[in-house]
Amino acid sequence: MVLKIYLDASAMARAIRRWDEMNNQLKESKQQQLQQSAAEATAKDADNAGPLPQQQDEAYPSVEEIARELEARDYADINREHSPLRIASDAVVIDNTNLTFEQQ
Repeated sequence: MVLKIYLDASAMARAIRRWDEMNNQLKESKQQQLQQSAAEATAKDADNAGPLPQQQDEAYPSVEEIARELEARDYADINREHSPLRIASDAVVIDNTNLTFEQQ
């Protein structure tokens, strides 16, 4: 017997999770850049170091834009001609919309 599981969440819940992940990646990237800039400045003569370079924030989409993109992708996946996304009739459906990362 094969256990089939269909894990699902609302488009908005998935969008919030994706937006959070994108922001976490941006924070990590900025921290690494600051550490590298500080190390380079320390290696130079203090009088010639100058200001640390400033990185312009990348323009990430809003949560609403991400949700719309996910809904469009879901619609395309469900309605494509070949191998459309379907829930197997014998699958256990789990909606994790209201679950935290730890609960999943």
